[in-house]
Amino acid sequence: LYGCLLTPQGKYFADFFVLADADRLLLDIAASRAAPTLQRLRLFQLRSHVMLRDMTADYRVYAAWDGDT
Repeated sequence: LYGCLLTPQGKYFADFFVLADADRLLLDIAASRAAPTLQRLRLFQLRSHVMLRDMTADYRVYAAWDGDT
């Protein structure tokens, strides 16, 4: 699923892909936007049973078109 996060004024903040993996959701987001987006999402966490954490050290995204990665 493709999604984005907007500022309270409706301006672009970050865009990402949401991937379902077993019992969790992963956000595929540009590394430069990961930390600010995580910080912004934590504002909406409140008392829900959700754990938000940065997993950029655990996962990498690679793409290849007709050859090398």
